[in-house]
Amino acid sequence: MRVVFLGFSLVGLLIIVVIVALLATNNFQSLGFVGSKNNSSTNPINSAKSVKAKADLNTLGVRLNLYYSQNGSYPSSLSEIDVSGITLADFNYSLCSSMKAVVTDTGEVMVFENGSGNFSDQASC
Repeated sequence: MRVVFLGFSLVGLLIIVVIVALLATNNFQSLGFVGSKNNSSTNPINSAKSVKAKADLNTLGVRLNLYYSQNGSYPSSLSEIDVSGITLADFNYSLCSSMKAVVTDTGEVMVFENGSGNFSDQASC
């Protein structure tokens, strides 16, 4: 009479545990739970702040261009436009001339000239 064991071998179980551990580690790294705390590209909170700052900068750009189209020049300060929903403490506004303004954030620069805004690498007037 032959005895047949129905079940998993110890080696098979170890292989499954290793595969599950590798998959879990990979998912934790992609979510930003493992790794360097200063790496903002994998930290979901810093990524969310960066996305919000860029969205606020775009919203501010729309409002600046609206002001320009109504008045023919950019405002001397951001207090002259509707900035509801935008945290102004994050932005630096520079009026270069009546036709050109520069708004900078912690990593983004947007230059407004003659009624249109474009992202730029330089924050110069």
